[in-house]
Amino acid sequence: MDSAMLSTRGSRRTDGRLAEIVPRRMRSTAAVIVAIGVFLSACTLNPSVPTPTPTPAITGGTLRVAVAADVASLDPWSDEASLVAIRQIFETLVEVDPATSKVTPALASSWQTANDGATWTFTLREGVRFHDGSALDAAAVAASFDRGRTTRAYRALFGDASTVQSVQAVDPRTVRFDLRVPFGPFLAHLGAPQAAIARGTAGTGPFVAPTGSLAPDGGLTLRRNDAYWARDAAGKQLPYLTGLVLRPVVDPTSRLAELRAGRVEVALDLPIPQASSARSDPSLAVSPRKDAALASLGINTTATPFDRSEARRA
Repeated sequence: MDSAMLSTRGSRRTDGRLAEIVPRRMRSTAAVIVAIGVFLSACTLNPSVPTPTPTPAITGGTLRVAVAADVASLDPWSDEASLVAIRQIFETLVEVDPATSKVTPALASSWQTANDGATWTFTLREGVRFHDGSALDAAAVAASFDRGRTTRAYRALFGDASTVQSVQAVDPRTVRFDLRVPFGPFLAHLGAPQAAIARGTAGTGPFVAPTGSLAPDGGLTLRRNDAYWARDAAGKQLPYLTGLVLRPVVDPTSRLAELRAGRVEVALDLPIPQASSARSDPSLAVSPRKDAALASLGINTTATPFDRSEARRA
């Protein structure tokens, strides 16, 4: 599946290899969008060409994005259709770098493991606040995970609800996870967007969903989090954008048409036919995006012919 889009942070991921399609007239702003702390990454430079001297970041402006599904509840544990929006509002303890598969700090600045991987202790980053002004602390992290225990997403990440026996606040900046047994992918799974830390509808991410920002058509208008903790390499506060508008356009042909008409700057999740059409359009740029994700195909072993072990082994 390809995407049509204009921007994002490459360390945020969900659905495998995507691409972004952006108007070529906006390529000069691609670097700005890449660093906003959103969810996509642009690739418009030939890697054989020496990296140019960085130019000062351009700030301000609102990015309009055509997404494939309505934004629903903005609950990381239960609203899988809205993960694009959720990544802008909420953050996880760790992230997985899609280029290296290495787990990197996010809301947790460091961590330790003990008991052969059955105990994980995380130190939270200092100075992080939720959008409602309250401080991110270990109690909030524990409450966020406890709330998700009964959800399908929780079981998908950790096998079942009993894998994580407890999540405890050791002190305000230290949270400990005690597992029933060691679980190999536990640390990486904490970087999944479903495991984002939430205090109700308030997150810690680069964008805020103001009251009433969810439109009747499932669209969402976000504004910049002026108290966001992250900085770019030069020490400038992120995000660069002042706003982000997510517009649901279910039909992929219509999403591409919205981009071509200039009504959005990004179109996400384009199937192969639309992505191929975009590649042949000189006014658009298509950039691949790699995500840390796994696509799998399950077999229903209760239905013919795979209810027979001989067929499954064949």
